[in-house]
Amino acid sequence: MIPKIETCEECGRKYKEGTMDYGSIFQTGYCGDCLVERVERGEEW
Repeated sequence: MIPKIETCEECGRKYKEGTMDYGSIFQTGYCGDCLVERVERGEEW
């Protein structure tokens, strides 16, 4: 079975299903690193 791939909207990196950041991108559109940066800037909760 081909793993699903999600792309971070902020940095454009791609993550395969099963990686830690895949779940983050699947839920928010951003990988963990970008999500932390956005929270620090006050753009996400």
